[in-house]
Amino acid sequence: LALEGIQAAFFCVGVRVLERPDLARRIVAEGHLAENHTHRHAWWTNFLSPSSLLVEVGRAQDTIGLATGVSPRYFRPPVGLTNPAVFRVTDKLGLRCVGWDVRSFDRGAISTARVLRRVRRGLGEGSIILLHDGGVDPSRLLTIVEEIIAFARGEGYRFVRLDELLGLKDPFIELP
Repeated sequence: LALEGIQAAFFCVGVRVLERPDLARRIVAEGHLAENHTHRHAWWTNFLSPSSLLVEVGRAQDTIGLATGVSPRYFRPPVGLTNPAVFRVTDKLGLRCVGWDVRSFDRGAISTARVLRRVRRGLGEGSIILLHDGGVDPSRLLTIVEEIIAFARGEGYRFVRLDELLGLKDPFIELP
């Protein structure tokens, strides 16, 4: 991303930020966004009561903010599942819920070629591409990202950071 001058949004899981706060700080230092993807990324997150969901998302919010010095502005629910409680919680925490329109299915046994075909087919103006850094071989992820960038630029697309795409004027809330 740095070589290509691209800034991305990384939706961080709180427990992973606790394990690697240096990486969360690096994300922000390099001009990327470090955003909220819950504290534990549990499959049952969408079934939590509103009060438990507030704790789960709030813990990630605090963890990411403390590690980076910047409070997240966006939230991506695990598996992209939402319900009315998710929106109440994100509103209460001042977060904007964000999904994607191009899902790569990059985890698991799917071939790199198939991931790239899926992304190429779905790409359009204003697309948000979902990629994972967990559960994916780093060299494979690098190949996928390089190929997506080359293809998108070849088609005349440009990359903008999520806050620019969504028109947020004040992307950072610096913490004391």
